[in-house]
Amino acid sequence: MKNIFILFLFTSSILFCDIIGRGIGETEILAKKSALDELSQQIEVNVDSIFYSEETKSNDDYNKNSTGVINLSSNNYLLGVEYKIEKVGKNFSALAIISNDKSFLYEQKVNDTYNLVSSYFDKASNTKSPGEKKSYLLGSLKELKKGNNYKNIAILLGAKKINSSPINEADIKEALQKLQEEQDAVVHAIEEKKKIISLWNQLGVLTSNVDEHIP
Repeated sequence: MKNIFILFLFTSSILFCDIIGRGIGETEILAKKSALDELSQQIEVNVDSIFYSEETKSNDDYNKNSTGVINLSSNNYLLGVEYKIEKVGKNFSALAIISNDKSFLYEQKVNDTYNLVSSYFDKASNTKSPGEKKSYLLGSLKELKKGNNYKNIAILLGAKKINSSPINEADIKEALQKLQEEQDAVVHAIEEKKKIISLWNQLGVLTSNVDEHIP
């Protein structure tokens, strides 16, 4: 049976927390993996909860901040994890801990990934190759999602120096949509050209047959 803990300390409007996942396994490795998996799931749940429960009042209307969606599909997003392991009977108990003083690691990752977002997007804008353009845009979108994951965890840890990406998801998807429309137009033009050539070939055959029957 596994227990999961997340400890919060509120100071003014800033949230500081140590995030702790507990796991149990027959070996130290299995216990650590279990704790890490639970830690990842706990972050996902709590980031969702924090952002969606935060309401702001503007012009007598209440709005929920929905920018905190996070999907940790991999433990590769978790940085600065420390472990505490102890023997419990025949099994091992492990704590996977990310302390709030590790928030700087996530701040740096946010900067690194958002810089890549801009770099890939600029390269997509400057290349004339549709294939390269699509690859750069998809790379930009991938880095943006990674950066957002790091950013949300940094916020959860109480980080103060968090940058925003100059390129958002809507910008990238709009560029991808425009590229798709351009490619569709090219394909359509090629198909129309094939139809015209086929028609002319058919007319050529008919003309040839008529000429053969003229005395």
